[in-house]
Amino acid sequence: MSDSNNTIPEGFRVIPGDHRYAISENGTILSVCSCGKGKDKLWQDANRVKPKKDKDGYYVVCLCLGRKKRTIRIHQMVLLTFIGPCPDEMECRHLDGNRGNNHLSNLAWGTKTENGNDRVLHETMPRGERHHKVKLTEESVMKIRTLAAEGKSQKSIAKEFSVAQSNISDIVRRHTWTHI
Repeated sequence: MSDSNNTIPEGFRVIPGDHRYAISENGTILSVCSCGKGKDKLWQDANRVKPKKDKDGYYVVCLCLGRKKRTIRIHQMVLLTFIGPCPDEMECRHLDGNRGNNHLSNLAWGTKTENGNDRVLHETMPRGERHHKVKLTEESVMKIRTLAAEGKSQKSIAKEFSVAQSNISDIVRRHTWTHI
């Protein structure tokens, strides 16, 4: 790409693995790929690749990497391009908890534990009533703790709320529903 008419736009870097795509620190992706329809374009004629959200709420794009089309998450590609490959046992973290903020300054490689702690900190982890498998409400959890403190058996409380006795035990000992 030494031709002065074909230089990558300022602020963009070539995506590792395919010289036909470039990405900026904010996750904007440019393509000069002709996708098998002849000669690739010049960078001055590059197209912006339109992202969409996947089922988990992350922005993704479909790219022709090598000879295969692949759907990639933009946040992972930003880190790969500007920081380097994901280290073993690590994953991408959104430091502000916003899956739509794919700027390099908001991303970091981190452990699963760090990512989980981020989700708790940013209240993006479905807890309590926001969890899809929840049977109880915060109000019922408070009632369960009150009944147990008054001496009612966990077995009878479990029957009253149609849950297992082990659930009542975890609630009373604050192993679950710790946020209330």
